[in-house]
Amino acid sequence: LSQQHLAHVESGKRSIGLRGLMKMQCALNFTMSEFEAYIDNPGAEIAVATLDDIANIQNLDVQLSDKVLTMAIQEQQVYILKAPWAVVGVCCFSIFQNEPYLNSFYVDQDYRKQGCDKELLAFWEDTMKEQGYESVLLSTPSDDTAKYFYEKLGYQFVGSVQAQTRDSEVLMYRKYFNEQP
Repeated sequence: LSQQHLAHVESGKRSIGLRGLMKMQCALNFTMSEFEAYIDNPGAEIAVATLDDIANIQNLDVQLSDKVLTMAIQEQQVYILKAPWAVVGVCCFSIFQNEPYLNSFYVDQDYRKQGCDKELLAFWEDTMKEQGYESVLLSTPSDDTAKYFYEKLGYQFVGSVQAQTRDSEVLMYRKYFNEQP
C-alpha cells in the first residue's frame, strides 16, 4: 500500500478494501478475530502486569532490569496499558518511606495522543488513593519534557538531586490527593 493510499484511508477519503486488509494482515501478523476485537474496542485497557508480560514490557522504552521488573510484578506494582496486539504502556512503582513512588512510566507516542497516558497515570493515582495513601511521588530528569505533563496534572515540584549517570538534575514531584495547607 502506498503512503498516499494509507493517508487517504486514515483521513476517511478511501476505504482499505479486502485486498488491502489482507496485505496488512500479512505485514502486521494479526488474525481476523484480533482485528474484529480491535474494531469492537480500538482503545487500550489497563491491567495488572503478570510475569507473562515481561517480554512485551521490555519492548517499550522502559529502563528497568529484569530483576527489578520481576519483583515489581510479583508485588503487583506494575500496571500495563494493553492494546489488542501489544503492551503499549507501563506504570511501575514502589513504596518509598510509606509513600508510592513512580519508578517508571511510559506510554507509546500514538496512545498519548488519545489520552491513554493520562488515563494510565490516573489509574495508578486512584489505586493509591483507594489504598489509603495521601500523596504520590515521582521524578523526571530536568531536561525531560515530561515535567510539563506532570505539572499540568497537578504535581508540585518538591526538590532536585544530581543524577548519578547524567549531567542533569533529577526533579522530584509530589501530588497530594487532598488539599494541603
